[in-house]
Amino acid sequence: MSDEVTLNSRLAALSDLVAAVCRMVPTDDELADTVGELNRLERQLAATRRRWEKAAFEMPPVRDHDKTQRVDPAVRASTPTAQGQRYELVPQYKTVRSFNTPSILVGVQRVTEWDTWRVLLEASRAGAVRFTWRYTDLKKFLASLNVPLAVGFEEVDDDSGVDAPMVGEVRRESGVKKVPIEVSR
Repeated sequence: MSDEVTLNSRLAALSDLVAAVCRMVPTDDELADTVGELNRLERQLAATRRRWEKAAFEMPPVRDHDKTQRVDPAVRASTPTAQGQRYELVPQYKTVRSFNTPSILVGVQRVTEWDTWRVLLEASRAGAVRFTWRYTDLKKFLASLNVPLAVGFEEVDDDSGVDAPMVGEVRRESGVKKVPIEVSR
């Protein structure tokens, strides 16, 4: 049996096992171990997938690729580097941009004659810049200036007023941490 047949048959068997597991419901006693084990398997499979996807970046584009064979021929994707019976791999690239804030500010100020705060305010209103606060760094900054940090237990925003807390904290569910434990022997 060839490697391809073995790999495809194992993936088919894995797919059947996944479907069977998804139909099951763990007991309360099984829940923690089941979630932890699923997470471990997901990470292992994801690492393998990423390793195989990386190989697609090293391959040349497929010659004579026919985009009309895609399920959605209108999808925006370039030429694949690997093509199978059901899928094709198209390397994706992202553009990472950096910004020179002083240059942007001066460029706008030269045309508008606005002060720095007005440029920042108008750029924020236009959605061109976002002001975001980083809690740990803000705490350190305020402490270095001996400014007390006012924290409230409700949401605040820029329209809350200067008498409202500086930071609002609201707890929301965000998932479950999977913490491995020693197996008792």
